[in-house]
Formats: sequence, C-alpha cells, structure tokens
Amino acid sequence: MTDEESLEAYEVFVQWERGEPQRHEETITASDAEMALHLAKRNVDVRNEPVEIWVTPRAEITSTTEEDTALTPSTDRGYRTVQWYAQNAIEE
Repeated sequence: MTDEESLEAYEVFVQWERGEPQRHEETITASDAEMALHLAKRNVDVRNEPVEIWVTPRAEITSTTEEDTALTPSTDRGYRTVQWYAQNAIEE
C-alpha cells in the first residue's frame, strides 16, 4: 500500500465565535484523525483565531440525495400562499 492509498478525506468545521454554529471550511486529506486535526489547526489559525475545530472523515457523513422523497412535501400546501386563494375562490 502506498502513502496515497492510506490517506482519507476529512471535512473541517470551525466555530469562529462562541455561541455560533460550526461552519464547513475545507476538505483535507490525512492518514488519521489526529493528523487531520493537526493540519486543520495549521490551516485555520493562519486566517483567524477559531473557538473550536472539528474534523470528521468524509466517509462517516450521511446525507440525503436528490432522489430522496423525504424532503418532498407529502401533501399540497398551496393553501399557504395568497395565489392559491386567488385561484380557488371560496364561496360562502
């Protein structure tokens, strides 16, 4: 196995101000989580002073896909807009 084959992609998240959410800052490649955190600290400290840095292997992130129907409303919610009432006059 070569050195490149043992590298893994890590996503770096940074909290810039206390009380603020973590923001994705960059993707780095490293041999393990400890090295990823070390590299992230070096890269991020150059720009500013962060409150906290998180690194996580990209392979551990689970996300939705475009085909995921869970994000599609299951019912028509057009009644929430003014245009729906303009097109569907309600008789009393």
